[in-house]
Amino acid sequence: NNKTGLTMVEIMIATLLLSVIFLTVSALYAASQRFYFGTTDQVIISYELQPAVQHIYEHVMLGIGDKANPPITEVSGQTEFSLEYIDKKDNTQKTGYYRIANGRLEFDEDNNGVFEESFGSTNVTFLIEDPDTHEQLSRFYLDPDTDNNMLKIQLTAEFSIARSGIKKRSTLYAACYPRIASFN
Repeated sequence: NNKTGLTMVEIMIATLLLSVIFLTVSALYAASQRFYFGTTDQVIISYELQPAVQHIYEHVMLGIGDKANPPITEVSGQTEFSLEYIDKKDNTQKTGYYRIANGRLEFDEDNNGVFEESFGSTNVTFLIEDPDTHEQLSRFYLDPDTDNNMLKIQLTAEFSIARSGIKKRSTLYAACYPRIASFN
């Protein structure tokens, strides 16, 4: 009566254990994929936001003026501002103009109505306000605690994910002030 082999119960228990292990590994793999894609989406948005903020920062640092003639002037609804600055290319004084319009951040180098530089792409859109709540998402404003000498920046961009159709947002905050301006 010494029979060797596996009974049906033993096979079922082994199958159940292998199924549990496989489902656990599959769940971990799916979670890591979601994390990877979510992080990748944030990086894509940041790649659009960072150069835009860096561009503003570099020009604001070269702002010139004093208390009577401030280098930065808010133009309209905290989505536009003008800037008196020294152009690094030819060391001339210019009045530049930044605005957020049509889903892009635009820069007019000499305030002539021609926007020489634009940030944003077909995938990434700069948002001024939330279409549902009307909360302001992107803005430029002068800090009253610094006698309006510091420009604070809040830029929000939205990215549409092709694989799911879901839109994600990211906001970047920055502050800068003219380094060659006199505030006395």
